[in-house]
Amino acid sequence: MGINRLSIGVQSFFEEDLLFMNRSHNAGQSLNAVTIAKELGFENTTIDLIYGSNTTTNEMWEKNIAIALELKIPHISSYCLTIEEKTVFHDWTKKGKIAKPNEEKANFQFEYLIDSLTQNGYDHYEISNFGKPTFHALHNTNYWRGHHYLGVGPSAHSYDGNRRTWTAANNIQYMNSLNENNILNEEEVLSQEDKYNEYVMTGLRTMWGIDMDKIQSEFGEDYLSHFKNEMTEVWLTDKIEITNNNIKLTKLGKSFADGVASHFFK
Repeated sequence: MGINRLSIGVQSFFEEDLLFMNRSHNAGQSLNAVTIAKELGFENTTIDLIYGSNTTTNEMWEKNIAIALELKIPHISSYCLTIEEKTVFHDWTKKGKIAKPNEEKANFQFEYLIDSLTQNGYDHYEISNFGKPTFHALHNTNYWRGHHYLGVGPSAHSYDGNRRTWTAANNIQYMNSLNENNILNEEEVLSQEDKYNEYVMTGLRTMWGIDMDKIQSEFGEDYLSHFKNEMTEVWLTDKIEITNNNIKLTKLGKSFADGVASHFFK
C-alpha cells in the first residue's frame, strides 16, 4: 500500500517503566512488535524511548539502549520525561505522591544515549533523533529545516512558507465539514520575526545548525547583527561552535538547547 516506515511507541523495554507511565502495552509486546515488523520485511523502522523517568535507573537505561542496538533498529527517537501542567504527573508531584524527575540522572542518561548511538554509527541529526545515515525521518526533517508541507485529515497541519494552517481536531466536526464541502481551517500568518525565531529554534536543534549567511539573505542585516551580538555572551562559549559562518551546539550545549535558542530570539 506504499507504506514503507513504521514508528513503534516502545518507550521502554522494562515493565516497571511502562506501568509508571500508564502505557497500554507491556515490554513483551514492544519486543514482539519490532520482531514482527522485521519479519514482515519492514527495514525502515523507528522506536521511541523515554529517559529520565523516576523508575528508570541508569543500569536499566543502558540495557534499553543495548536492546535497541541488538535489534538493529535504524532510527531511534528519545525524549526526556517532563512534568507538564494539567497532567496526572503534575498533580501527583504537587501532592507528593511521586518525586520530581532527577535532572542529574536525566542528563547522564541523555549523554549516555548520545555516546552509545553515535559510537554505533547513528547520526545525532536532531536533539531527540538518531538515525543511520540513510534512515533520517524525512517528514520531520521538513519541519526542522523549514520546508513546505501539506497535512491531510483531522488536526493536520500545513505550511507554505508564510502561513501555518490546521484543520479541526475533532473527528466528527472534521467529517461534517467534509460533507458540507467546507473544511474547517485555522491559520497563523508568520511575521518575519516569527520566521527568524523558528529558524533559530529548529536550526540549533539539528546537526546542520544555523547559517549566518542565510540569516542575512532571508531576514536582513538587522537580524544578523542581533544574532552576532548575542553570540558574544561568555556563558555560550562551551555551548556553541562556529565553523565558516555555521553555528552548531556542542555536546554540552545540547543539554541546554532551549535556553540557547531562546537567547537568540528577537
